[in-house]
Amino acid sequence: MPTYHKVREDGRSLYLQADSPEEASRMLREQNLALRSERKQQEYKASAEYQPGETLEAENISFGGKVFRGGLNGLVSIPTNITSAVGFGLQAAGAEEVGSDLVDRANAVQERFAPDIEDLGLAAEIPKALVQFGLPAGLVFRATKGANKATQIAATAAAEGLVAEEDMKTFGDTYLPNPLTKTQELEFLSGQERAFAALYNKGKTGLEAAAITMGVPLALTGAGAVIKTTSKVAANVPGVSQVADGLAAVGEGFGETVRRMEKSSPLVRKALSQVRFRGDLPDETTAEIKSLYATNLARLSHQNEVAFKDLNTSLETMMKSGKENGYTQEMVVKALDDFINPMTDDYIDPSDVAALQKAKLDAKSKQNEAAKLLIEMDKKMGFVKSDRLNVNTKSSAIKSDLSLFRSAKRVRETIDEYSGEILGRKEYLPEGAEETIVGQMGLYNARQYRAFLSDNYEADPAKYKAALGVIKDAIVKSDPSSASQLTREQLDEMAATNLSLITQKGQFNNAKVSPEDLISDDTLRGVSRGPLRGRILQSKEIRDFLGEYTAKRGTTSERTEGLLKGVTETLGRQSALIAKGKYFSELSEYNRFLTDDAKMFVDNQPVSDVLKGSKLQEYIQVPNGPGYGRLAGKWVKKDYINAIEKNATSMPFENVPIVSGIYASMLGLKGISQLAKTVYNPTGQIRNATTAMGFAVANGNVPNGKTLSDAYQLLMVDLKQSFATEAGKKAVFDDLISKGLVGQQAQLRELEDLIEIAAGKTTKVPVLGRLLDAAQGSKNNFASRLYRASDDFWRVANYMTERKKITGMIQSSQVKGQPFNMKATTIDQIRIARANGLDPNNVDVSQLYKKFGTSSGKVDEFSKPQAPTAFDEFVDAEAAMITRNVVPNYSRVPTLIQNLRMLPVGNFIAYPAEILRTSGNILGRSITELASDNPYLRQRGMERLMGFGTMTTFLPSAAVALGTSLTGSSQDQIEAYKRSGAFPWDKTGNIIPVRTDKDGNVLEVMNGSYTFPYDYLVRPYQAVMNAVVNGERKEEDLKKIAFNAMTDASAEFFQPFLGESIITERVFDLLARDGKTRLGSEVYDPNDEIGDKVWAAGAHLFNGIVPVVSPVELNPKESILNSMGVFDEGYGDPMRSVKLGNLTRSVLVESQLLDPRYRVSEGGKQLDFFNELAQATTGVKTIKVDMERSLMYKAYEARNELASATEDFRAIKRAYGPRPPKEILVKFQKANERKYRAARDLSIAIDDARLLGVTNEKIAKVLSKQVGGIADWRAVMNNVFIPYTPPPSVTVGAYEASETKIRNIVPLGQISDEIGRSMRDTRQRFAEPPAPQERPAPLLERAGEAVQEAAESVPSLFNQATQRASQFLRQQEEEKLMGGS
Repeated sequence: MPTYHKVREDGRSLYLQADSPEEASRMLREQNLALRSERKQQEYKASAEYQPGETLEAENISFGGKVFRGGLNGLVSIPTNITSAVGFGLQAAGAEEVGSDLVDRANAVQERFAPDIEDLGLAAEIPKALVQFGLPAGLVFRATKGANKATQIAATAAAEGLVAEEDMKTFGDTYLPNPLTKTQELEFLSGQERAFAALYNKGKTGLEAAAITMGVPLALTGAGAVIKTTSKVAANVPGVSQVADGLAAVGEGFGETVRRMEKSSPLVRKALSQVRFRGDLPDETTAEIKSLYATNLARLSHQNEVAFKDLNTSLETMMKSGKENGYTQEMVVKALDDFINPMTDDYIDPSDVAALQKAKLDAKSKQNEAAKLLIEMDKKMGFVKSDRLNVNTKSSAIKSDLSLFRSAKRVRETIDEYSGEILGRKEYLPEGAEETIVGQMGLYNARQYRAFLSDNYEADPAKYKAALGVIKDAIVKSDPSSASQLTREQLDEMAATNLSLITQKGQFNNAKVSPEDLISDDTLRGVSRGPLRGRILQSKEIRDFLGEYTAKRGTTSERTEGLLKGVTETLGRQSALIAKGKYFSELSEYNRFLTDDAKMFVDNQPVSDVLKGSKLQEYIQVPNGPGYGRLAGKWVKKDYINAIEKNATSMPFENVPIVSGIYASMLGLKGISQLAKTVYNPTGQIRNATTAMGFAVANGNVPNGKTLSDAYQLLMVDLKQSFATEAGKKAVFDDLISKGLVGQQAQLRELEDLIEIAAGKTTKVPVLGRLLDAAQGSKNNFASRLYRASDDFWRVANYMTERKKITGMIQSSQVKGQPFNMKATTIDQIRIARANGLDPNNVDVSQLYKKFGTSSGKVDEFSKPQAPTAFDEFVDAEAAMITRNVVPNYSRVPTLIQNLRMLPVGNFIAYPAEILRTSGNILGRSITELASDNPYLRQRGMERLMGFGTMTTFLPSAAVALGTSLTGSSQDQIEAYKRSGAFPWDKTGNIIPVRTDKDGNVLEVMNGSYTFPYDYLVRPYQAVMNAVVNGERKEEDLKKIAFNAMTDASAEFFQPFLGESIITERVFDLLARDGKTRLGSEVYDPNDEIGDKVWAAGAHLFNGIVPVVSPVELNPKESILNSMGVFDEGYGDPMRSVKLGNLTRSVLVESQLLDPRYRVSEGGKQLDFFNELAQATTGVKTIKVDMERSLMYKAYEARNELASATEDFRAIKRAYGPRPPKEILVKFQKANERKYRAARDLSIAIDDARLLGVTNEKIAKVLSKQVGGIADWRAVMNNVFIPYTPPPSVTVGAYEASETKIRNIVPLGQISDEIGRSMRDTRQRFAEPPAPQERPAPLLERAGEAVQEAAESVPSLFNQATQRASQFLRQQEEEKLMGGS
């Protein structure tokens, strides 16, 4: 073939082999066209219009973006495919034009609104199928609940067929040779023929989808049966029970040793009290009583909150629209007050029986008229439409959302109910209180005063003067002769002193309420000395001076405030007294149950204690006041009484005036910043819910659908705050509160307590005080309730499941005649056991079941809850106690953790502390159950143990294995990424690959640690494994590996407790790290103007408390003064001073409200709306693996380390004093060792980058150009080490001498020998990386091929089996004919 010489347009000579000159010319034209296209592309890339970041290409779409695109595509496909099915039906019926138009419209909608998922792979296709077919199937299951299987299958197939695409390939089309669900090709069909074929295909797809969908519940049921059977078999394996017995014995022995040490050593006792739930209390039952005191108070507080919210909401609604119906706010408030507090405001002498009786009758009449008026208001406002509503209607019978009458009646009923409870414990009441409460039943409402309830209250001067006049008149009337001897100044001073004594009374906090505070007329008994001692002061002037909350006088707003405050404080005081009375009553009851040598409270001080002397005595006498009931006057150890009465943890520097405010401010900011990043963080909300699920699974509890439904319904009522109209659910919820099962979210409660403590100490701090007040006031807002509810949901579900399992085990034992022994731990259980003649230490609960049975549906059926039997109460108490012990519960956080949370360090320390406590309890309970003689309890122990192992070990490992299998990646890639590419907080995480390229290189991962609640337990172990793997890779010795493993594991363990808190870290960035973050990025440039630095520092701190849900935060790099041009020309764009959140920014770009260029964030990330939405709504954040960038950072570190490695040795040339040769040689050796380590670490990072797909060209570019060049980088790339050789300048510089410098001799011979030794020891090479692990094809690809192969082999296997059967039958026939067998 001849060769032709041609010249291309760029002047390059070409020698083309062609058949003819024309062919050569054609080839030249093609070359020139390609050249022009390349030039055009280069010119475009060099132009201002080139913005590749504006468009998101398919290969750059992340895993979350693919998943959500697929899900939305499936959602849109449901209505469009239903519409197209109708269109095809019309076409098939003959209405071709109408049907065709309908199909076209459906396709247009699909194209317009459904994201394009072509080429996005299974990450999009699977979510599409799950949504497209799963949602209709779920609706069908719900609609056909109770129908037979045939009906459900037919309905499901019809629904799935409607939502299927007409050209969708079935499973059979793809994998089976001649499937029943084979579809028809539509490409060459049209009109009615195509319509019939489309409907046919939809039907086939529907049948197949229905079969798969109906198989899911069967598979789950089967899996549950397998798990149950496995646990049963495992529990009965020979030796399991014996091992459990041994472990239980070891545990008991250890416990006995600890008890002896505690008894003999006050130091040990004090240390143990700091780290255990019961603290200084003598036993677990006493601790349970104290714990349930707080939860019982919480139950009462919830009842109060429901009553108050109902009243406040109805009142607010009426105030907004009542005028339209002729009702003023004053009229509404008066009607409410007349019903709730109808007694007159005037003083009535208690000795005047007739006047008192008349006042009560008048109050009843006024209350009755008020009720009628409130009912009339309800009807006119449209709150209540029933004509049967009357003054005798119970509040629980009124189901409307709003009702003035219901709200007032609920308050009145609650006050009277509480009064009844208080009267039930008369021993806790002071003399005269019983008669007062009985006399005011139905009318009672305690007086409340601003002077005692508001820190900022100051009386009006005129009211002070009027009150002073009343006091002076009282002094004169009480003792005229003595008063006449006083000068005016002395009388004024005495009156002022007595008035001051009234305002100093300190018994008006609900937490410290005493029984005396219940008698409203005694409220002003504050004068404790002088001529007015003991006198009851009933004067409106005095009450006005104290700022009485009342709805009977004052302005409309003051009356409204008086009504609401009177309700909240009255209910609050009653609740505190009820809870306190129940607490001491149960302590007294439990004390009676104890043997004499174990009693906590004794009648007389022990003689041995009396003999110790007053300073060494351990016992103290309980005060004789009425608040202690039957315990009054008894003797108890000082440690016990302190533990019994102590509730709150004090703040450091609490009594140091200035320091206290500063420290409280720091704690408040710590609480607000952590609240902003959790409760007000969509991702945090989701993670809170998903991790809480793991607590149930860890106990071997997988709640069934009904349990989950019941828990969901209950928590939704709490979330929506609709208990006012849900009496049944309210009763159940209050019961759960009293059991300590709801409202115990560890992180949220910790933050709320921090903010509450700080708010009380920063009332006078201008901005922060208001901010903390606002944060405290919003602790029951929707975000907080949602965060709490998602945690409560799984705790309640766990409790219900525990209760059902305990009941089931007892019933099974009863059937087989086996005892079911349990120890009574709570006071309720002990009471039930003793009442039925059973030993509390060994209760055969089957006897209780035999005697009392059970009331089914006590918690599950909210509409008509049945009264529980004694058996139910015992089991409920046991299930609740188990749940409190094995699921994180804030009320059980030990004293040490309560104290540590008061430090500015640590993040959410209550949570990891609870993980440690509950994990130990799960294992301990598993062992106890496995050691039981009862086979059902042994099986339960195995279930619990398997559940804990599943959550801590199996699921995390399985998630990684599944990720590698689905993506076709390998474990060595994960290790490489964690070693050289992961952020510090991800290095010990559970890294799961979610996306790879065609060669199996990992492109995207997710940290599954945030989904597994017991990750905190695993992280120290993972740190050890990382240290071992990385140490082996670096060829370190065992001592170094062991040291690194120990320090890394310790750092992971203690980090939540001692690490920097969110806000403290930002303060340290500014004060301790010179404007740099912990990871080294700059908050501000050191060369910035002072104004820019101040702005950056303020923005950095402010962003720490900005909720994550906020769409914007401040931009530290762009001062608003600069952007607005206050001091110079500026940009004229104040928006440059704020940063849009990634989700907000992506929404604006996707909706075309923001220029497409803003798709690229300030962090260099190409934003994808679907991915940002996926992360915000699922709590799963994926990380794009960018090993090239990670290598660049590693190279920067290596360059700096290589430069500093020899710095100490090179400094010898500038040394003025003497340096002996030995010192110079040692410095050289250390320099070479440091260079070796730095080069070796860089070499490992290069190998890791190669393993994850970075080419040698890119690696060379990073090392030679992007980081400014690294010495010997080519050698490092080839795993070659070049030892450090001293430059002549060091030798010459050291040798120089002068009057101010000593001549030093560099031992060049020894250094040369050292270089040779180094080259021999290292062989001038670093350790070669291990051979890459095999990367199999992604699992679904392999599975598809396997299914297809299996399907193709079915016919031949069937034929073989048929032939063998025929042959066997023929052989049998022949044998019969021949007389054989």
